[in-house]
Amino acid sequence: MTIDEVTQAIKRNLTTDLLSSTWINKNGRQRMAGHCYHASAVLKKYFPELKLYRSVDDEGEYHWWCQKEVDGHQVIIDITSEQYTDLGRPLPYKGGQKESELGFSYREKVQKLLNRVENDLNGNKTTLDAFLSD
Repeated sequence: MTIDEVTQAIKRNLTTDLLSSTWINKNGRQRMAGHCYHASAVLKKYFPELKLYRSVDDEGEYHWWCQKEVDGHQVIIDITSEQYTDLGRPLPYKGGQKESELGFSYREKVQKLLNRVENDLNGNKTTLDAFLSD
């Protein structure tokens, strides 16, 4: 399985039930908003060599992404970068720091998304597909 295949499965399964109430309004501006942590954490579960990074963006919010070293250079893998690029906002990678996975409700959201992605990649109907087809 490739990073691109897993990334696409993650994107297909990002839904507002994974967001806190404060992120639901921001998500209306761009559907990737608020999903950066759990999307990146799920990608890291598939590719443990990735490292989680975060920094503060131009609106004072934390943004999360993955990085890995390739031939001595750091490569950024940001599943939700469209929340910046689609709105003409600067990507917030400068000053990013390596971080550990979060706990509490974040862990539950990561597990929920991970389950959906596993179903998706195994060819099973995802929760979203099942909901839309009913």
